[in-house]
Amino acid sequence: MIIFIIENLHERGGGNLEVKILIVDDSKLIRSLLKTTLESELNCIIDEAKDGEEALFRAKLGGHDLIILDIFLPDVLGINLINQLIDIEKDWVPIIMITSAEDKNLLKEALEKGAIDYIRKPFDDVEILARVKAALRTKKLYNDLKEANEALKEMAITDDLTKLYNRRYVMSILGIEFRRSKRYKTPLSIIIGDIDRFKNINDRFGHLMGDEVLKNCARIIKENIREIDIAGRYGGEEFLVILPNTPLDGAVIVAERLRCKVSQYSIEVPCEEKPIRITMSFGVCSYPEAKIETEEDMLKAADEALYISKQESRNQTTFYIHGRFITIPKEAIRSEA
Repeated sequence: MIIFIIENLHERGGGNLEVKILIVDDSKLIRSLLKTTLESELNCIIDEAKDGEEALFRAKLGGHDLIILDIFLPDVLGINLINQLIDIEKDWVPIIMITSAEDKNLLKEALEKGAIDYIRKPFDDVEILARVKAALRTKKLYNDLKEANEALKEMAITDDLTKLYNRRYVMSILGIEFRRSKRYKTPLSIIIGDIDRFKNINDRFGHLMGDEVLKNCARIIKENIREIDIAGRYGGEEFLVILPNTPLDGAVIVAERLRCKVSQYSIEVPCEEKPIRITMSFGVCSYPEAKIETEEDMLKAADEALYISKQESRNQTTFYIHGRFITIPKEAIRSEA
């Protein structure tokens, strides 16, 4: 799987991509020679700095794929800049030291502090290009692996069909949010939604059509909640929405908004004269609330509320309050609420 992702990343990258190189040396002649040599063989942008202060300023702008750093600068020993440059750059960047010094201890220290290679003055163009290309290959491999890891992480927490969070991840977030709510005494609400008569859709029109319904319901949910809210696929056709810092009345409004938005959605079906209408039922629970001591209690209450909505002719919202379940009449809250 990892190899497959990395290969895809290489395919997407393709070609000779432009790279950005920072040359740090107090000699204008050295900087000019390096720039000419690198630009002759590489598709690159060259940044220049004559001392440590300017090098740090350039690094703060970020985006460098390689830094070529002289050991001896007018205002600082280049070795002492290595950690600062690595910390300042927005991402890891390889550093090649350049020096005329014969002191092997300086080179040893530079490599121990994070430099990946060094070039001695006077330098040879062929050697410079070879070492720079090797460093850039290392940088590209790092970028590819980072992107692959991010893709794998996304895959690990995302439901492949709906692109919402998967059950395991959304449950872990609920645990975190419940503990935060309990600690700071802030309200927390959850909504469980279920697509009505979903089995009939699968049986009558096939699983591909059922998948389309799931994807569109997920899209509607995602489009109608806040950025801080968390939506996930809770089960087959069930969705869980976590609403941090939201009391019960606010959560009921959100549930009703989702219910009305879904009820306005229809899907065209081949060989059918009319598009089929989709509805969802919802159960809502909030904390703090009587008899709610854990996130499992919240889920149980919201699930029971959902069950009541299904029993009450579906396409309805039921919420739990003061040990009771109350079902809202379908037109009690306007869809634009």
